[in-house]
Amino acid sequence: MDGVLADFEKSLYTLFPQLTHYAKGSDELKVQVDTLCATEGKRIFHDLAPMTGAVDAFNLLCEHYDVYMLSTPMWGVPESYMDKRIWIENVLGINAEKKLILSHNKGLLKGHYLIDDRLKHGVEEFEGEHIHFGQPGFENWITVIAYLREKDNW
Repeated sequence: MDGVLADFEKSLYTLFPQLTHYAKGSDELKVQVDTLCATEGKRIFHDLAPMTGAVDAFNLLCEHYDVYMLSTPMWGVPESYMDKRIWIENVLGINAEKKLILSHNKGLLKGHYLIDDRLKHGVEEFEGEHIHFGQPGFENWITVIAYLREKDNW
């Protein structure tokens, strides 16, 4: 969800301007965010802006695949579990109903593709193909959709 469907970092730097010196997507940044959210009671997930093209891409993917959202909530912020669900419901609508899976080990889940911006939380053990969102070849939703359209002939 974060960094793939939802623009986590845009909201993050607005809430916590003191974090702008951390590298985007870095583990250090994630640790600082977890700590700040837990200690300051910040609830950031249900108000995130969607990534450019994410909603249209999600709806298009739903026409061709059985799509689930797989996300890792903040262990120290129990509200993040609920807030992620609220975001999915509010932003993605009916196609996302009952399609959210929260796990700290993405390698346990089955599927053909996992579109994720990180290599953490079991992504490298996922049995299908990891589409590394934001990296060369998969820079944005336009390139991801083009890749899947060509690979699966739709």
